[in-house]
Amino acid sequence: MDWLQGVRLPPSAVACHLLEECLIHGHDIARVTRQPWPVRRHHALLAVEGAVLPLIAALPLTAFVNQEKAGSFRARFELRLRGGGSTSMIFDDGSLTLGAGRARDVDAYISADPAALMLVFIGRQGLGKPLLGGTLAAWGRRPWKLARMLTVINPRSLFDIAGSFSTFAARLRRDEQSARADAGRERRLLHPPSVAAVCRIVVVRDTPAQDDPAPPSTCACRASAEEAQAHR
Repeated sequence: MDWLQGVRLPPSAVACHLLEECLIHGHDIARVTRQPWPVRRHHALLAVEGAVLPLIAALPLTAFVNQEKAGSFRARFELRLRGGGSTSMIFDDGSLTLGAGRARDVDAYISADPAALMLVFIGRQGLGKPLLGGTLAAWGRRPWKLARMLTVINPRSLFDIAGSFSTFAARLRRDEQSARADAGRERRLLHPPSVAAVCRIVVVRDTPAQDDPAPPSTCACRASAEEAQAHR
């Protein structure tokens, strides 16, 4: 399906992106309010494998790489998500290509808990705590290339798309609110309050005298109240 900024994604990736938004911004709110926000591994795995990686793969090869810092950087990494699969990450002269499964001639391996990787990847957490806690681990023939990779990747492209999604959702909410307001105005124009309706609600609210007619039904009272409120 056509999505934001001309990206084409399967509907499942869009659904997983919504899950990712809930997990990330739920974390933000919990951190500010000092509340616990445990992220389950299978939820984070859906967010990363179902949304982040397909989105990167759908973007142009150079969209996720800082062209000024990349230069002639070349490296091959294998990302192993705990509880999930493996993904090869190939950097080649300013481009990034993802592939399913294991890669050959790998410079370094990354073993990551999906929740920890998601927080680091989106910039909500540094590398120190996950590395010390064991939720992230790296090894290989050229592990120093991982430090260079962190300076080369450009997560702003994902943030821009996420920002476009937020703007798109906000516009939908505004359109919906505007449509509801227009519908309300149309109803008031089609059914203008009458003086009789206002007088009738006053009579119903007061204690009726013995010779007063019987008050209208409950539904009629509620409708008259709405008309009187609109008239005021």
